[in-house]
Amino acid sequence: MSYNVGGALQGLTATLSNAGIAGLSGAAVTFSTSATGGATGIVWSNQGAIKFLANIAAVAVPVNDAGSSTAVPATAASGAAFRPLVAQQAPAGYSPNTIYVGSICCFVFGLDRAGNVRVAQGRVVQYSDTSALSTSAPLPIVPDWMTPFAYAVIKLVSATAASWTFGTGLWNAAGITIDAPVNVSSVPAVDPIGA
Repeated sequence: MSYNVGGALQGLTATLSNAGIAGLSGAAVTFSTSATGGATGIVWSNQGAIKFLANIAAVAVPVNDAGSSTAVPATAASGAAFRPLVAQQAPAGYSPNTIYVGSICCFVFGLDRAGNVRVAQGRVVQYSDTSALSTSAPLPIVPDWMTPFAYAVIKLVSATAASWTFGTGLWNAAGITIDAPVNVSSVPAVDPIGA
């Protein structure tokens, strides 16, 4: 987003409707949107151009990190593969039966200028909570060609579960916990906290 000489806003990049992201559950790697209103779909603006995409129904999530690409990707295969969430060893003196250990990460869902779904991955950090709301999941770098419409905080809360990778790992894989996805108009100013 930028401003012209007179200080007027120009080049807005934002989602202008509630995307209604859903379906991050079960033995799947898909998701859906259920935006409601006059035009059942996602209304968004990228660099000031207003666009519309009909609701998304059970579409597979991408397998490459949009945040690692520097140009508008021509295919879903653009960008590096997502980094896995991994089980961590319990800190010395703690038992895995009394403390959750693992990884936490924030994934931002968005649309590129052509209306293709893209996902950007934040930094994977160790998750060792004994109570909720104490570990933040760093937001990813979202390229300017991508308009965010939702984010999800995903945790691998196990010291022994296999690693899990976004795009190929099932939503209901052992040890995976997905906080309720949050619909957004742009990237939040503050990192989300794992519930």
